Amino acid sequence: MNNIEEKKIMMQDIKLDDRPREKLISRGREALELAEILAIIIGTGTTNYSAIDLSKEILKRFNNLNGYASLKVEDLTEISGIGKAKACQIIAALELARRLTGPSSLYEAESLNDPKKVYRAYRNEFMNEPQEKFIVLALDTKLKLIKIIEVSKGTVNSTQVHPRDVFRDLVKCNASSCILIHNHPSGDSSPSHEDKLLTNRLVECSKIIGISILDHLIIGDTFFSFKEHNLME
Repeated sequence: MNNIEEKKIMMQDIKLDDRPREKLISRGREALELAEILAIIIGTGTTNYSAIDLSKEILKRFNNLNGYASLKVEDLTEISGIGKAKACQIIAALELARRLTGPSSLYEAESLNDPKKVYRAYRNEFMNEPQEKFIVLALDTKLKLIKIIEVSKGTVNSTQVHPRDVFRDLVKCNASSCILIHNHPSGDSSPSHEDKLLTNRLVECSKIIGISILDHLIIGDTFFSFKEHNLME
């Protein structure tokens, strides 16, 4: 395997207690490094390279799996030693993690009054999104999620949003309040002048309709909360 530059790590050369599965059993999941977790998912290595070697190459090639939501089977099979079966195991595990920690996980939240919780759920979802998307989280009186509404999808630096598109589905699902979310593909989560104008316009409309807007989050490499910056008036 000419794309692995580091010294080969054969499983029989690792102390029994330090092997990924045994380490998980004896020390718990928190003791595992990312490469060791991935090695357990891969299961076995090849004649010349261990599961640890393959894991380290995957992490090196794909930036520690940041932006894993866009990773495909064919991307992984470009690595010698990763066939379709192993690639499917990895993709399935990543998809499980995405579903458990992504936007759908917000339905299980007691309430959505913490912007960090929303950011964590959408961080990977937006990481490799090349276009701006505008999403509304419809909430009930207890701030529990009723529905995720995708209002619009635009270009690399803008998306067209009209108040009627924001509030139409909110009225239909009998929402009491909502949270606005959109991404900045550039990674810079700072609000533009247009973002501020749109937020002000939507807040004014919400007062007339009677569905309050709790926050507007812009998600990039980090996130910006209009509420935390006192920009929701």
